[in-house]
Amino acid sequence: MESRINLYAKEIVFILLIKFTMKFKTALQKFIFPINSVQRIRSGYLKNKKIIISKNTQWAPIVGRWEPAMQKIIFNCTKQGDVVYDCGANFGLHGMLFSQLIGRTGHLYNFEPLPENCKEIERNYKLNDITNYSNIEKAVSNQSGKTKFSVAEHAMKGSLADIVNQRDSIAMLEVEVTTLDDFIDFGNKMPDFIKMDIEGSEGDCLEGFERNIAKCYALMIIELHNPKADRKVGAFLKKHNYKGYRFETFSNLKFKEVERLEEPWPAKDGLWGSVFCISPRHDLNLINLM
Repeated sequence: MESRINLYAKEIVFILLIKFTMKFKTALQKFIFPINSVQRIRSGYLKNKKIIISKNTQWAPIVGRWEPAMQKIIFNCTKQGDVVYDCGANFGLHGMLFSQLIGRTGHLYNFEPLPENCKEIERNYKLNDITNYSNIEKAVSNQSGKTKFSVAEHAMKGSLADIVNQRDSIAMLEVEVTTLDDFIDFGNKMPDFIKMDIEGSEGDCLEGFERNIAKCYALMIIELHNPKADRKVGAFLKKHNYKGYRFETFSNLKFKEVERLEEPWPAKDGLWGSVFCISPRHDLNLINLM
């Protein structure tokens, strides 16, 4: 009985120590990198770029630890003159890397429905003299028009209302929506690279890209968030002869080929998580070059 009490006491002390350490770490970060301060990125592919610290960014980008595996793919697979669609651009960090790589002859389209995020992108890009981009203040889905957008407790993050967990929602906004097909048909350039992280609407977004996908066969990085989206995206990739390779965004880059595109989470060899998608037009040796 006494040994069990001692064990419980040690567990309680351990939990309290972890909580104290986390609070101390957060306080130290806020002291060194205060909110609204302009900071220079110290390492990584965006070294020496500037960024405004916000509740959205926190401090990870400063030390080059914001999804480093994804940044490595972007660095190795984006070239001068490319057109990039960043669907779910958030505060625009990956877009900063895209803009650097595509140069003056390329163009970056940031699809981001939240006005505050678009303003943050503009502030960060102005700091770095980035001009080869356009902010598209719209969500992307399988039909154009207007719809409800649920804003999460983290005010810089949200989802289309029909796929979000309403318990996580603190506000509803009406936002404009476009399909990628309609965006292209309106006269905009087709993408060479698409980064997609739209909180569960990835399948709907690809449904709205059926008319033009085979005309460009863009490379894609897709962040998947639920089994419903897994199935839709998997069906799209299989239909258009894409190969999918899963990777961990916050780890050293390692690829695992998705053997069964039609199987969602939690199938071990199915499609879920962060996936690099290679079209039939691209050399599969891209995987071996990174």
